[in-house]
Amino acid sequence: MKFAQNAFLKAYKLNTKPEVTTDALYSYIKLTIEAGGDPLNDPVKIINTFLERNPSGPRTSEAYDLLAQLYMTSNNYSAALQSIEKSGKPNSKLAGVYQQLAFWQGIEYFNRNAYTDAVSYFDKALLYIPDKQLKLQTLFWKADAQYRQKQFSDAARGFRRFLQSPGAAQSELYGLAAYNLAYANFNQKQYSAAIQEFQQFLKQSGQRADLVNDAKLRLADSYFILKNYNTAINWYQKVISNGGNNADYALYQMAFSHGAQGDFDKKISTLYKLVSTYKKSLLYAEALYEMASTYSVIGNQRQAIVYFDKLVKEKPRTTFAKKGLVKMGFLYYNNNQYDRAIATLKKVVEKYPASLEAKEALNTLQNIYMDQGRVEDYFAYAKGLDFVQVSVSEEDSLTFTTAENYFIDNDCGRAIPAFKKYLQQFPDGGFVLSATHYLSVCAEKQGDEAGALAYYKQILSFPDNQYTVPALLKVARAYYDKKEYVASYDNYKRLGELAENKGMVLEARDVLMRCAFLNGDYNDARKQAAELLKTENVTEDQIVYAHYVLARSALELRQPAEAEKEFRIVDRLSSSELGAEAKYEVALNVYRQNKLDEAENIIYEMPAQYPGYDYWIAKSFILLADIYVARDNIFQAEQTLQSVIENYPGDDLKEVARGKLERLKPPEEQPGNKNNEEGGEE
Repeated sequence: MKFAQNAFLKAYKLNTKPEVTTDALYSYIKLTIEAGGDPLNDPVKIINTFLERNPSGPRTSEAYDLLAQLYMTSNNYSAALQSIEKSGKPNSKLAGVYQQLAFWQGIEYFNRNAYTDAVSYFDKALLYIPDKQLKLQTLFWKADAQYRQKQFSDAARGFRRFLQSPGAAQSELYGLAAYNLAYANFNQKQYSAAIQEFQQFLKQSGQRADLVNDAKLRLADSYFILKNYNTAINWYQKVISNGGNNADYALYQMAFSHGAQGDFDKKISTLYKLVSTYKKSLLYAEALYEMASTYSVIGNQRQAIVYFDKLVKEKPRTTFAKKGLVKMGFLYYNNNQYDRAIATLKKVVEKYPASLEAKEALNTLQNIYMDQGRVEDYFAYAKGLDFVQVSVSEEDSLTFTTAENYFIDNDCGRAIPAFKKYLQQFPDGGFVLSATHYLSVCAEKQGDEAGALAYYKQILSFPDNQYTVPALLKVARAYYDKKEYVASYDNYKRLGELAENKGMVLEARDVLMRCAFLNGDYNDARKQAAELLKTENVTEDQIVYAHYVLARSALELRQPAEAEKEFRIVDRLSSSELGAEAKYEVALNVYRQNKLDEAENIIYEMPAQYPGYDYWIAKSFILLADIYVARDNIFQAEQTLQSVIENYPGDDLKEVARGKLERLKPPEEQPGNKNNEEGGEE
């Protein structure tokens, strides 16, 4: 069929007799429609040019008929839509074509995460609505695109319009629309409306289990926020009974619901279930801290100390461990166990010298020594500390407070020189860390990215403190943006070890994978990709890129079978350029195994699956020319390469195609002919 297609096109271009030319064109168009398109020539452009030259010929109506069919098979939806728009108000047949083309162009942009463009084409699809089912789909995906842009008010109106449209209740998208509408209300803090919509969603049968579980969790959260704790507890219990990723969060929220009702025994027992069942939860340290604090509130000091101690031993690098040690010191102090209080509070200063908790511990130590009449012992201890948390003079404190007041008043213009003066006067002062933090905030507010970065790096030179994690995030991102991937890797690695926020953990694992890959450490890149794929809340885009890294790394490590397996996954999961690249790599690997028919079939799938990625389509068809050469079909190889040369917009692959076309000449015309077997690689 491809041979005949090329032959008719060539006959049309020869432009001999009008009847022959017209017949050749129509035959070419019919074959193109039957084949599903011609990726290297634009048949719409060709027939439009013909119609411009022959506006009233005897077969013009047939030409317009073929044009409508072409629009429906075209992969270039935008150009097809523009062509229809130029013709004025379309007739009923073309209106249906227009609706479908606009919808599929919107879906294509949606799949590329270009949501603003997607909405504009969905609006076009709603201009003419002969197909009521397609109208329903358009309403849904338009609202979904608005939701993904965080335009929650517009999205809510869109989902509501979908749900109220005739036939929507029978649509497979009905339940999902109810779910998304509920979330749009939830994100606007319209919790009563969100409750109604989540309940409406839960009435729909056959919905995905993960969405059902999530809807129950958000229902519980909504009731919790509205202080309807009994109902919140009932919904949290349903989530817990189902298990899954968020059962630990549901237990934590349930415990707080009991606490809000004053039922501290149930709060403690619920938290105990959390720490016993989910030891790897990111809420584990916080739950231990809350258990110990609650025991302290109800007067059970012994159990409070037991759980504070457990927290400090098991999660020593968390912020809750620091707070727990301080509270242990307070408990000992309040119980007149001075020696234990002093030992515990000194641990805070020694283990976390740059923290607010260390300053708090020092203040309490001062009070303990004063209660015992041992003020000299306190000053002897304080003078032996070489870290900045010790305030050495009243002037130190006053100078810092003056600068801090400027900062509190949002007057960075005066705060910056005041903090710099403080650091110059008191390089070992008690507020050096806080001053450096405030300077970083002011520098960022004033757009001084280099200055802010310098201060963040200074913060990272201190032992772990309350500013360490956000500073790590800023520094790691800055190094990544500057393409200093080794430094970025080191900072993200430390961030991944310290972060307690799920989003930060996810970002750290994602960028660790990217940095390892960009640094050429392919074994580590594979390791980090595997870790990312196991991470909670990993996004679809991250999943695709992780498999891409696995594929590329395997290729670099000379493991083509493993690379092909991962590229096939990328092709299956992605509609972006990564998918197009992956499909090409699969075709290339299959070609190298001499599976020519399979490679050809994969290449022919490329234009329909990835119509917007000309580079990979052209590259694939250069590989197709190699396949034709391997079969001794030189005519098809030449026609394929000529189509690339005529239609591909860039010069890079045109040169590759020209080189291959030259080498296809007979030996006497082009000595030294040697076909390249890399499918477009020179």
